[in-house]
Amino acid sequence: MLLGLAALLFAANVIAQQTTAQALAAWEAQGRADGLARPDIECQDFLQAMGRKPAGLEYSGCSQDDASCIKPMQAHY
Repeated sequence: MLLGLAALLFAANVIAQQTTAQALAAWEAQGRADGLARPDIECQDFLQAMGRKPAGLEYSGCSQDDASCIKPMQAHY
């Protein structure tokens, strides 16, 4: 039983890695040109990450619309 569970977890991990690799490949092929964020990026202070955050602007969090097909993220200031 324990061996079967370990095999199932290993298979799920392999599938997840393939899905991530496929998503990155699709982004490289077209998403970058369309101006979309990488599929593996996390919600964050995007202006600071790009080095374009104006002085005095305070980051208050980030949200992601999981119901949307492309799952857009929005930083809140």
